[in-house]
Amino acid sequence: MLVSNAQDWFSQMEELCSSSPEHAVDGLRAALVDMQEADQAKAHYLLAQCYRKLHQQQNEESALMACIGYFKELGQRELYYFCNIGLAKVNANFGRYEASMNYLKEAQELATEANNREWMIRVYDNLGLLHSRMSRNEESVAYYTEALKLLRNTPGGNQLQSMKTNIYLGNVYIKMKLYDRAYDHFTMALTESKPEFNSYDSQMPLRGLAYLFLDQKKPAAAKRFLDKAHQLLLQKSDIISEMRLFLLDAEYEKQLGHYSRAKEILEGGLRLFQQQEVAVLKIQYLRAMVELDKKIKEE
Repeated sequence: MLVSNAQDWFSQMEELCSSSPEHAVDGLRAALVDMQEADQAKAHYLLAQCYRKLHQQQNEESALMACIGYFKELGQRELYYFCNIGLAKVNANFGRYEASMNYLKEAQELATEANNREWMIRVYDNLGLLHSRMSRNEESVAYYTEALKLLRNTPGGNQLQSMKTNIYLGNVYIKMKLYDRAYDHFTMALTESKPEFNSYDSQMPLRGLAYLFLDQKKPAAAKRFLDKAHQLLLQKSDIISEMRLFLLDAEYEKQLGHYSRAKEILEGGLRLFQQQEVAVLKIQYLRAMVELDKKIKEE
């Protein structure tokens, strides 16, 4: 890759990462050999973004680890911040909670030094997720609440981020069996959804409301939102939404006593993991399969 063409080439790779991350990975990996250190760091950062879109978390982690030290040493604060956020997410997903916390502490210091509200919102969201994973629900609620406060007090606040944070908070309230509070946040998220949101984001409020009613053992109420999510999936398809929806569909069928049908759905969803690597979601599938097998044996 000629240095004079480097900027244009990276711009092309960024566009390709958005439209076809698989092809962007091929191009970036092929070019890495002939790059200088600065370009290698940028290429690894772009690779991490591609792997995130492909839900290949181990590859994402490797790519981030290959560039985070360079960005820190060169004082490239923004890229260093996002590397810390990315590594915090990956480590949380793999159950490495202490490592995740360390990355988030570093990101929080950077956000504080830069007096950057958007960065701090992202930190609070990730701290909320981490504490939820550790079953520290009260702490999780506190961090998500702080994120929402910042979003409301930020001119031109990010509506997509607000929608997601409301959903995350609703999920924690379900774990706490505070269903009315969960419902409030899911319905708020539903009002914040926009037609231009991508497939996965658009379905989040519908999946949240279906999950809310299924957790209360109200499959009939959940069915309305499952149907809407399936209709949206036909319009805007993506594999991760399909996998998450299958998990809810299986729980719905199980609550109706249709255990064989529920198992078929789970088995279909598990086959999709051959194409995707999503550690936390796969654990949810395997747990659901174990619970379902128990029900089948009891029949």
